[in-house]
Amino acid sequence: MKTILIADDNPDLLQLVDTQLNAAGYRTKTARDGQEAETLALTQPIDLAILDVMMPKKDGFAVTEAIRQAKNIPILILTAKSDIFDKQQGYTAGADDYLTKPFDIRELQFKIQALFRRYAPTNTAIIQVGDLLLDTNNYSLQQGLQELFLPRKEFEILALLARHPNQIFDRESILLQVWGPDYTGTDRTIDVHIKRLRDHLIQDETTAITTVRGLGYRLEVRQ
Repeated sequence: MKTILIADDNPDLLQLVDTQLNAAGYRTKTARDGQEAETLALTQPIDLAILDVMMPKKDGFAVTEAIRQAKNIPILILTAKSDIFDKQQGYTAGADDYLTKPFDIRELQFKIQALFRRYAPTNTAIIQVGDLLLDTNNYSLQQGLQELFLPRKEFEILALLARHPNQIFDRESILLQVWGPDYTGTDRTIDVHIKRLRDHLIQDETTAITTVRGLGYRLEVRQ
C-alpha cells in the first residue's frame, strides 16, 4: 500500500483529501504546517507528497526543496494561485506537478496515479545504490566486486534503506516494515541488527549506514 503525505493548513480540505485517498486505497499521513510536513517526509516512509504552497512555518516550496535533497519521490504542489511565476517556483524547487484550488478530487487522483506510473521502477527485485547491488529474489548482495552473505533480517533492513537512499527511518518504521505489526519485542533489536549489518559491509566512501541522532538510520550515498 502506497503512503501519501498531505500537507495543508486548511483543516476541511485536509480532511476531505485524507478521506478520499483512504477510500481509494492509500495510506495517508497529514500535516498542518510546513515544518511538520518536512519532518514527516524525512523520517517516515512516504511514497508521494501533496504540499500546499501557503503554509505556516515553512511554505510548500521550501518543503519541496528539503524533500528533493533527501529522496526521490513524486511531489505535487497545491495552491490557490494560478500565476505562472508560482508554477515556475514549484517546478524549480523540484515539484513534479501542480494543481490549482479549487480542484476536483478525481483530477487529484488521476495526477497521483500518473506520478506513480512515472516513478515506477522497471525491476523492483534489483536494487542498486552506490557500490551495493541487491537482488531481493534470492537475497544476494554484491558490494563492488565482492559477494557478501547476510542473515535474512539484516538483508531486509538493508533493502529497505537502499530502496530509499538518504531517507531517515526511525526504529518503529523499520520494525513495522521488516518484522510486521505483530512483532512484540523491543525496538532496540534494530540497533543490534544495524551494528551487525555495518560489520558485514565493506567500509568505503560510497555508501554508509549512518545514525541521525534522535531520528533513526539512513543509507547515506556519498557519490
